[in-house]
Amino acid sequence: MSQSLKVIAQLQIQAEHVSAALPMLQTLVQQVRQELGCVSYELLQNTQDSGQFTIVEEWANESALAQHTDGLKASTVFQ
Repeated sequence: MSQSLKVIAQLQIQAEHVSAALPMLQTLVQQVRQELGCVSYELLQNTQDSGQFTIVEEWANESALAQHTDGLKASTVFQ
């Protein structure tokens, strides 16, 4: 039985772009939560720096995480 994997990612978005980025990030969260092997995927926004976000992820196994990261490489959210 394989152990789940947890990932913590931090993003810093320039203040003038936060209002445009937030809806895209929220859409991304909803899409990622539907991916096979996603146990949890949470987007947190710093209350003192609105441009700082933390994503806390949990994946069922390495294969699920690899599929997710391969998909992110093609995602327009991070381009």
